[in-house]
Amino acid sequence: MAISDFNRDKSVYSKGIISQAQFETKETNMILAGVEVANARLMLNRCYIKSPISGIISRLDAKKGLLLSVGASVGKIVKIDTVKAVIGIPESDMPAVSKLTDVELTVKALDNLNVTGTRYFLSPVPDTAARIYRFELSVENPENTILPGMFIRANIVKKEVHDAVAIPFYSVISRGNEQFVFVEENGKAVKKNVSLGIMEGWMVEVTQGLEEGENLIVEGHRDVEDGQSIKVVHTVTEADNYSL
Repeated sequence: MAISDFNRDKSVYSKGIISQAQFETKETNMILAGVEVANARLMLNRCYIKSPISGIISRLDAKKGLLLSVGASVGKIVKIDTVKAVIGIPESDMPAVSKLTDVELTVKALDNLNVTGTRYFLSPVPDTAARIYRFELSVENPENTILPGMFIRANIVKKEVHDAVAIPFYSVISRGNEQFVFVEENGKAVKKNVSLGIMEGWMVEVTQGLEEGENLIVEGHRDVEDGQSIKVVHTVTEADNYSL
């Protein structure tokens, strides 16, 4: 309306029908009306709630018809395209873990999804009386499949031994302070005292007492004695693809 009045009076003013003061009043009214329209648009725009970041809504406090004051909580948005994995490290494992930069992780809830976590923070002090140190890892999550609160399992390799002799752990016999195995030599069971190293799954490293290529007895070994004659009924090799 103010713009129409101004345009109409502008042509009238050019013909000298109205005074300059009247024309300036119309112009002022038009400007003030424009300011009011801009302010109304601003207030209307503030009625729409827009997120300052991308992410997913984890909590929604606002309800339809609710009157909100300035600073009132509307909801909570979490950004999970990168998530943080937290692992508790015993003090005995700290020397090995302190050298790690990447850790393989498994998310059980997502069909044992395997992901890689990159070192973010390793606490220099324990969190609890149990002497557990907080190890934080950054995990890329571009599809937002990993959700906050999911449990993860960390596969931490503390030590690697190359060209090691490894045997099934159940083939080792422990009696008192002695650990030994039996091998077959010329149709007889021969006792071998062994020293053990690291374990992985059901395999254990033999650091002393056994050489590569010796015929280890893995079945019936608890029923024989040193020097006893035995009959080999089956020999297991890697080529057999035999599950022990």
